[in-house]
Amino acid sequence: MRNPIASFIIPVYKPNPEHFRTMLASVVRVARYYGPAEILLYDDASPDGAAALLEEARREAPDLIRTLGTKTNGGIGRARCAMTEESRGRYVISFDQDDVMLPFDLRGLVELLDANPRYCASYARKFLFNERGLTGEAHGADFSFFSAFFTPKININAMLIRKSDLLQHESFRPLEGSSINDDVFLMLRFAEDSDFHYDPRPRTLYRVHARQNSHIYDRNNERDFAFMARLMTEKYRDWYERILRLDPPEVTPENHRVIKGLIGLGVFLNQANYELASALCRLGIRIDPGDYGAWEHALLIEARLRDPKRFDALYAEATERFRNSESRYPLFAFAAVAVRNARQYLMTEKYRDWYERILRLDP
Repeated sequence: MRNPIASFIIPVYKPNPEHFRTMLASVVRVARYYGPAEILLYDDASPDGAAALLEEARREAPDLIRTLGTKTNGGIGRARCAMTEESRGRYVISFDQDDVMLPFDLRGLVELLDANPRYCASYARKFLFNERGLTGEAHGADFSFFSAFFTPKININAMLIRKSDLLQHESFRPLEGSSINDDVFLMLRFAEDSDFHYDPRPRTLYRVHARQNSHIYDRNNERDFAFMARLMTEKYRDWYERILRLDPPEVTPENHRVIKGLIGLGVFLNQANYELASALCRLGIRIDPGDYGAWEHALLIEARLRDPKRFDALYAEATERFRNSESRYPLFAFAAVAVRNARQYLMTEKYRDWYERILRLDP
């Protein structure tokens, strides 16, 4: 395909043939009916005959699929970088070899990003499933710069990324010296100077199984969070130290993303110091009252203080501010904190009704 609007890039290493074929059928459906788009399959020196599986795929859809590969395994980040360089689309969509892509309006999202160059990418939610069906878990939520440097709620799978922005941010280059996945490090770089579009409609069914790489990264989360925290606090040492003194630098259109992220990081790294963490949350709210992450973490801190009146007052203020928001996620996040607060500390019985409503999916 000569002029695709987007390129799906899929690294392949030790694939389960059944899972791979299911995945590919779902991607072909989106590429064919919501494109024009191309599909790049990359054999990352898989030792178990993956090349034959990729060739089978190419023969079945030669108008859509190109196959690439290497003789030396370089890991998923380097594979994604190689495919990005070879891609022909204006946008890149990374996808995993064993998941399922749900139909989504690719052309409409391309038009949206073309019309809004401030967005570097559009991402959506993913639902988790296993051999028994959906697990009930979902990943991905509204983006919060306050949470960007420690708990970014971004789903990279099926994220539509403008290729020019991706290359300007070093593509999917892995972070040397850390086990952090390449996509997490990319989001860290993007969060310093870019905005994201969030689409609440899911695009991915995320397969949970014993062989997936994410289990390796999950086991290293604590170390990875520490690595990211050290990276950002050292890079912006002066700003971070001023923030801890509650004397932040002047917030500008150029630095507001980093300032908000450092304030949130300060809360994350000083959770045991309730007074400081609470003050930092208030600082984050003052700088950007529309960033739900600052309110969410302020509620988490207030819950730890075990003061029902203070918590109730802050909860009422937070929900009132976001009551008319286009997204319902902030209200859900606040209600989740309230429920956890009520269950853990038994502050008041009134949250029992809220919890029962949430179980009925009526928060």
